[in-house]
Amino acid sequence: MCRGTHRYTPPFVAELKKMIRESLTPFHIPKHIFMVDEIPKTKNGKLMEKELKNFVNGEPATNLESAQNPSVFREYDRFVHKPRPPVPPSPHAWRSEYEEEYGFPPPTDSMDY
Repeated sequence: MCRGTHRYTPPFVAELKKMIRESLTPFHIPKHIFMVDEIPKTKNGKLMEKELKNFVNGEPATNLESAQNPSVFREYDRFVHKPRPPVPPSPHAWRSEYEEEYGFPPPTDSMDY
């Protein structure tokens, strides 16, 4: 977490990821980095990591009433993963009975085994 006048730019994100890689491990480098004003904490001052992860992944958020400032979750609304609706199959897609039965096209003489 950085405080101050840092601007969210690609070079800043790259530098932040580099610092994480050097001080921890590549495993710890997050896939996404978001700039926010506040991280949700419980009334006891603990980070609400599980609740935030659930919230951002579109799962039901629990225990939000224990947050110091429950309205902070509104800032995270823009990062919530919203699953895309399924794409309907094309009416032009044709599958043989073999493909319907086995899930892949039938073998041909030209296949290299």
